[in-house]
Amino acid sequence: MKRGIKITFMLAAVLFVTSSLVRAEIITWDYEDDFSTVKVPDDSYDHVRVYTGPEIPPLPLPFLLYTNDNFDPAWTLRFARYEDIHGSEDAFLAYSFPLDNILDGVDSGIFEVDVIYGTSPMASPYISYELSEGGIEWTEPVALVEGHNQVSLLPSTDPYTYIKLTGGGVFIDNLSVTVSGPEIPEPATICLVGAGFAGIILSRKER
Repeated sequence: MKRGIKITFMLAAVLFVTSSLVRAEIITWDYEDDFSTVKVPDDSYDHVRVYTGPEIPPLPLPFLLYTNDNFDPAWTLRFARYEDIHGSEDAFLAYSFPLDNILDGVDSGIFEVDVIYGTSPMASPYISYELSEGGIEWTEPVALVEGHNQVSLLPSTDPYTYIKLTGGGVFIDNLSVTVSGPEIPEPATICLVGAGFAGIILSRKER
């Protein structure tokens, strides 16, 4: 019994000292798009029709357009709304991050994007974002401002967190995202905890 108690105290001491030096691993995932290459159709969760230019969209519908006409040499993504006598319909672009199923959930995330207003007086530039944990229920739209924007993404128990951009008469550039998953104990921490339990079990067997 004394031997078991001694082992238990020794293991507890090792656990106390070493655990302060061992930290849980935090998995992060990063993404960037400067729209110099056509990534939106494959990387986005949902979107309106995407054009790479210089063709003119044939249908009277909202669209996204890769362009560097006004911002040479930098490429941007244009949000173009469709308007007629019956009303208007904005373009939209939605993402689920991370793109791959590598996280057990999302603890936090930061979405950044630059917004450039169109120069046409008829454009009525506007763009907003909505957030979602599962891609079904969305928050109320919040307007993005001209210039640089930073948005905190929603934490989620789902492997993904979602954001949707909706607007017209604007261009976006320099999109970037960083998301972090739940903390995962490192193997050393798990072994130390296991050793502590083993000592307790051993002391009980020797009673």
